[in-house]
Amino acid sequence: MPLQKGDVLCIYSPWEWNDIAGSIIPWLIRVSTRSNRSHVAWVIDDHTVLEALEHGIVVSPISDYDIHDQNKVLIRRVKPEYLTSDQVSKAVDYACLNYKGKPYDTLEILRLLLVSIFRRRKTVPIDSAGKNDTAFICSEEIARALHALYGFLVRDDVPAWQNTEPKDFAVSDKFMTIDPSVGNRQ
Repeated sequence: MPLQKGDVLCIYSPWEWNDIAGSIIPWLIRVSTRSNRSHVAWVIDDHTVLEALEHGIVVSPISDYDIHDQNKVLIRRVKPEYLTSDQVSKAVDYACLNYKGKPYDTLEILRLLLVSIFRRRKTVPIDSAGKNDTAFICSEEIARALHALYGFLVRDDVPAWQNTEPKDFAVSDKFMTIDPSVGNRQ
């Protein structure tokens, strides 16, 4: 099944000994979230994705990711009973318009680590007044746009968009897995 606008790429970023500095943030995310998925990117079209990287929210070529290897990239799509493809497409446009160029929220990675240590992510939602639209990590950028337009939460057991982690897209029952070479499966 071909990719469509709004598909979420759930990415495994391995430790690279030749790029230790570039491996620290993905490693911290994997450790703090207890997941092998440390990054998500939002498909804009057949050639580009919107993603939050260490230098900010940018549009990147989709060719940066091996979308045919599910060990590296798991492709997830919102199930139509939750949001239509048109609604998801509008959320992508909203994110591109409002978030592109915003800075990366490095402090949020440290918060994830602290939350992980104290294991309180799902029981203590972040006060939405305490987190604004000035800086994001990758999962927040997507979750914020979906919530801003439709009140959509990636997982019902995660009480606020600000608490959304990359792994949530990979495990949410509101999303289905897409195999670009075969078809889709629930």
